[in-house]
Amino acid sequence: MKNYWNVLFFLGLQLLSVSSYAQQVNVNSLRYTTTSKQNRMMFDVTASPQHRLFVMDNPPRLVIDIKNAQLNRALSQPSTAHPLFDRVRAGTKNNTDLRIVVDLKTPISSNNF
Repeated sequence: MKNYWNVLFFLGLQLLSVSSYAQQVNVNSLRYTTTSKQNRMMFDVTASPQHRLFVMDNPPRLVIDIKNAQLNRALSQPSTAHPLFDRVRAGTKNNTDLRIVVDLKTPISSNNF
């Protein structure tokens, strides 16, 4: 398989302010960057989030759970020409948490920071 399919996926959480974990996290936007070596998604958030990231197969998707969070506006969708990301959807989990699901065009390995 080409190295391209072994791409590392980086989930960046850009922190706009530092606060305690008890404070609600507002997700304001989502940005995508792509280079020859990596694909990155960055969420702009209002507080330091507690999150869990995992990958699922059949179909391939990336799931991000953010505790005590809400979405302030609809997330931007990747370009239809994007080599890895197909679409992004979000919903509420347990009435307080935010779940973001990224449908993928191919399986990935993931890293988050």
